[in-house]
Amino acid sequence: EKLSGVDEISTGLSFAIFLDKDKSRVWGTGSNLYWQQCAGTSGIPFQSVREIKIEGGGDIISIATSRESSYFLFDDGKARSCGRNDEGQLGNGDFINSESQKNPIVDVNVDEDIKRIGS
Repeated sequence: EKLSGVDEISTGLSFAIFLDKDKSRVWGTGSNLYWQQCAGTSGIPFQSVREIKIEGGGDIISIATSRESSYFLFDDGKARSCGRNDEGQLGNGDFINSESQKNPIVDVNVDEDIKRIGS
């Protein structure tokens, strides 16, 4: 299936993620060195756009990227992240990069619901 109806695009260093207009599907392409696309094989870039499965509490309402990390905001106010984490930028309380974790997509640990994300 092909990407269509893009609502949001966010770009990091040599990669991009896209959120569809129905807020239910995320797509990515480019670098995946630190598993910043939350899928595939770390270090192997996506040479074409492909769907990324992000499990969470509901629909994804917004996306954001940093240099080598990605962030996903759900309609329940929770956020998940993946990618480089050497400075704790994933917000999960440690400094372990996603490619080194058993579960590479982590919860962003905050006490209150998140209203908006951006990069």
